[in-house]
Amino acid sequence: MTNLSITICSIMLFVGILFAVIRLYKGPRLVDRVMSLDGIAVCVVGFMVLEMLKTQQVFYIDLILVFSLLNFMGVVAFVFYLNKDYKPKGSKEFPEEGGRLD
Repeated sequence: MTNLSITICSIMLFVGILFAVIRLYKGPRLVDRVMSLDGIAVCVVGFMVLEMLKTQQVFYIDLILVFSLLNFMGVVAFVFYLNKDYKPKGSKEFPEEGGRLD
């Protein structure tokens, strides 16, 4: 029963990666492509968890945590990079240098 459930979950994760690759290819914006890469990384973590369950080895947890943390930090850094230059026109929330909020 465990092997059947692991196989079903592997197929579902593979389908998720397939959809994420399609979004990576078709994504009209850069944010869509970043989110698809994040989805692929989440599915890879899922495959690591399934491998850990199948082999019943605990040392995969360290690899899973490090990979998840690097993925999270990468996405946060990229979103920060994308929002760095964003400034709505005529917005008082983002004054020019030396300007004041009135």
